[in-house]
Amino acid sequence: MTQQDVLFGASTDAAMTIAEVACAVNASRSSVRNWIKTGYLKESNNGVSRRSFDHFRAHVAGNEKLVGRANKSRVDRHDHGALTARIAAALRQPRDLGAVGDEYQRALSDAHRNKEGVYYTPESVCDAMLSEIPTPGGDATFCDPCCGSGNFMMAAIRHGFKPENIFGYDTDPVAVDIARRRVLSAAGGAARRVARNIVCGDFLEAAAAAGDGTPGYDAIATNPPWGKKLG
Repeated sequence: MTQQDVLFGASTDAAMTIAEVACAVNASRSSVRNWIKTGYLKESNNGVSRRSFDHFRAHVAGNEKLVGRANKSRVDRHDHGALTARIAAALRQPRDLGAVGDEYQRALSDAHRNKEGVYYTPESVCDAMLSEIPTPGGDATFCDPCCGSGNFMMAAIRHGFKPENIFGYDTDPVAVDIARRRVLSAAGGAARRVARNIVCGDFLEAAAAAGDGTPGYDAIATNPPWGKKLG
């Protein structure tokens, strides 16, 4: 018998569904599942032991403010359409593209970041990471398979990669538009090739579709969508 069984009782007769628990504490179902995984709640018949829930609500949720954190995604509202329109308007003006990228990143709500696993890497960190690889030769290629608004790609250009040898993928069309414009601004006569190299799409899906034809790159640096919620 585990310590949890002693605390909550081994009986599985009284159980609540995950949906019932989520409704009772005004939290998401994913939060309830996380509380089960971390031992705050005891699983019972594919649900939650009522005794463990009563203990959790009385002694854990209030003290540790877990419900407040779980509810953050509900109160942290994000109007991505309005943000997209604002960034599109900003891109029509003669502005520092890096600043527009920073503005877009800052405007993403915590709920949207959590859902999509979006955590952008500061340019200083990108520069530090690129400094660890050898100075590239003239035809060396660089790829960021989760490029966001282009911080790693711009760091690669500063490190010596030619803009026309920069490749990037991302599933966020707004971020890709910013990234493409930033690399294009450094491309000069190679603009057409740059535009083709920076793709709005899933890198893993593209690589799987290409099979043995997947292109190789001399250097890859990225910050993947950590914790992205699928399904």
